[in-house]
Amino acid sequence: TIYQGKLKTADRNQRWTVGDLKPLIGIDINGNEQRQIHGKSFYNVKEAEAAAKQVKLLVKNGLDPAEIGVITAYSGQIGQLRSQVNKLDIENPKQVKIDTVDSFQGGERKAIIVSFVRSNPDGYSGFLEFPEEGPRRLNVAITRAKKRLVLIGDWETLGKVAPHRSPKNSCAGLYTELAKYIQSIDGMLSR
Repeated sequence: TIYQGKLKTADRNQRWTVGDLKPLIGIDINGNEQRQIHGKSFYNVKEAEAAAKQVKLLVKNGLDPAEIGVITAYSGQIGQLRSQVNKLDIENPKQVKIDTVDSFQGGERKAIIVSFVRSNPDGYSGFLEFPEEGPRRLNVAITRAKKRLVLIGDWETLGKVAPHRSPKNSCAGLYTELAKYIQSIDGMLSR
């Protein structure tokens, strides 16, 4: 969608997987976003817990923690993610790279887990919904994975145009389209 159908996966890359795990899944979580007490960023505990479970699954399927990246849209989520991942009963959990979308630009990992964070009934997705910035950040997040991509979010929130925006001034439709694609390949899990 972002490249108007001009970008194609090479045949050899289509077979790159982590064990028997699907190369792309989405996890739909109504996670009750929270705002940091000091600062303006958001975090989402349920998404951080789900991301940590995915890290453990990847390690169980043969990946070294250094081959795993966890990307979040909001800096307030980094601490939650690190806390959950560091609690895991795996070797070297601190080798999992956990950072913001912008910090991952230009980097890759064999597996990437993305936490979108925002979850509210009104469809407020913040800068994720901005018509210019939203698609750019989504593109960076989803193109860092070599073998497995896990997208964790409240897909209803992400796909809803916020009350203060118009459909033309929002990229919520892009998230709706992405969710529909993940559902079409039987890759959407609900938590």
